[in-house]
Amino acid sequence: MLGGITPAILEGGFTGLLLDTLDTPAHLERQDPVGKRGMRQAAVELVRAIRHGYPGLTLIMNRGYDLLPMLAPSLDALMVESLITTGDAAGYRWNSDAEITQHLALIARAAYRHPPLPVLSLDYWPPEDLTGIRQIYRRERELGHLPYVATRLLETVVAEPAGP
Repeated sequence: MLGGITPAILEGGFTGLLLDTLDTPAHLERQDPVGKRGMRQAAVELVRAIRHGYPGLTLIMNRGYDLLPMLAPSLDALMVESLITTGDAAGYRWNSDAEITQHLALIARAAYRHPPLPVLSLDYWPPEDLTGIRQIYRRERELGHLPYVATRLLETVVAEPAGP
């Protein structure tokens, strides 16, 4: 990653990386502690190496909450996906208060960094439901997040509608 992919990304004009699915190494290691031993630490070391090798590169981690205590100093922002809403093959739905509370407890560690780690949010919702989209943007901002709303396949990012 460091020697080949990252320089190629930078040469392509990109200025940052969204580190997606960093929750997978810890999950796999929990499922198979012997066979997958070290995956969590390898993910941490990879992100730290990217930060060290490319200090000006913007690094945003999507989820990966287990790694947050170790990686917060190396990150520029945290992405919280599907906090208020979820979009999947079954459609779109509002998450329960219990689900939202659980996510918020996991991301609370971001606030302990000084300065606090900015939290971006990505929720999924049908673009024709302007009332729902306004509600998502409002609720995420109330939480102090920088919100985005997209369709479930990420083919459209839905701008915040004007109006009340």
